[in-house]
Amino acid sequence: MKKFLLLFCIFLIVLLILWIVYTSITAKIVLNINNANIIAVSIETAGSDGLYTKENSEILEVIKHLNSICYYKSSNLKIYNTTPDARVTFLDKDGKIIDQIKFYGYVAVYKDKKYGMLPFTYSRIEKLCKKLNKQQ
Repeated sequence: MKKFLLLFCIFLIVLLILWIVYTSITAKIVLNINNANIIAVSIETAGSDGLYTKENSEILEVIKHLNSICYYKSSNLKIYNTTPDARVTFLDKDGKIIDQIKFYGYVAVYKDKKYGMLPFTYSRIEKLCKKLNKQQ
């Protein structure tokens, strides 16, 4: 019984250490879903047709998708091209930019801060565009 208790405590300590490391290197970009000023969203990508919509349900789906992405913090992220591979822009009724996220390869830029992202993230944005374009 003592061995089991010891192994269980070691397991919990390892889990705690892994959780601390994970939370120290990851970051979430949280967009405000309740922003009443958002009238339209524009997604421009190099690989698909992109998306422009004023439908509230589609705007909420884009926001929820972007909020679900897990980014990581790194001080040595570099952007190697001048034009983003994808850009998600939220617009108000006058067409002014409320919020914007730009994706350069595996780097996301939000409010002048750089975040790393996993390789499959960009393709998920393209799939979201294709899905929402089919619904229109």
